[in-house]
Amino acid sequence: MSTTTLARGGRFVREEELMKIRQQEYERELSKIQQKFDITRDRVVNFATSDTGIFKGLLVTGPAGIGKSVTIQQGLTEANRITGKSCYQGPIKGKITPLGFYTALYQNRQKNRIVWFDDVFGILDNEVSIEILKAATSRQHEPRTIEWLGQMNTHFRENDIPQKFEYEGHIILSTNRNVSPSAQGKKMRDHFSALTSRMPPTDLTLDRAQTFMWTEYLITDGGMLDKGSCISYKEGYSEEVKKDTLDYLYEHQDNLHELSPRIADAIAGARFEFGPERGYEDREWLKYADEITGRFDAEGE
Repeated sequence: MSTTTLARGGRFVREEELMKIRQQEYERELSKIQQKFDITRDRVVNFATSDTGIFKGLLVTGPAGIGKSVTIQQGLTEANRITGKSCYQGPIKGKITPLGFYTALYQNRQKNRIVWFDDVFGILDNEVSIEILKAATSRQHEPRTIEWLGQMNTHFRENDIPQKFEYEGHIILSTNRNVSPSAQGKKMRDHFSALTSRMPPTDLTLDRAQTFMWTEYLITDGGMLDKGSCISYKEGYSEEVKKDTLDYLYEHQDNLHELSPRIADAIAGARFEFGPERGYEDREWLKYADEITGRFDAEGE
């Protein structure tokens, strides 16, 4: 005999109907998340293939490990397929000085050439670099002129770099930083206001529940850990590794320093390297996964 349950809105429904409602809600929420990533990938494709685009820069924001870089890479790969040529340089990662940023733009100054800076420290954290970025993405002048107003040194002479050049390229910048002008200090607020008008942000931020849902989907149905798609192991992971990775996430989701697809990939790597198939006891890979995820710190152990 079916049991009845009080559902949202004060209406009693059969248990099986409630499960159907919950499944529909889950699928709607997952579809909204999927759409955010699809839109971002499509924007990258359009940005990289258009000869008449208004915006000269594309800014992609979101938390660490959520999939910004993977989504941008997918879009650029598709753009290469459409155009039949490599249309970009990058991703450039790490730390960059204003002089290094100026140099990278000079080396990629050709018309419609794209240079991609991925979570680079030193661009959005430096007034000189932001001024260069604003000049490079200006919509008021074409070609855009970028000028080095600081002191000239041997770097310019040794690398045959001029103090001023015309820039006809495009920039993709991905960052974990909150780029809203209201989130900046007084000194940087006007800079970010000008910047976001030149490079309207595409935000991939999810709340924690959405992040878990998205990560679970990528593992079970999105092929994230499969052969050909897995970023850490090209051969992909077995079904046992995927299951153990999901089980770990289910059990410890509230005690992880970071919850993201990237962390799930790292957990799968720990399970693969130190799992029973390689002669280890389960406690070995679990210990390693705890260290990767910062679970001890989260639990205060």
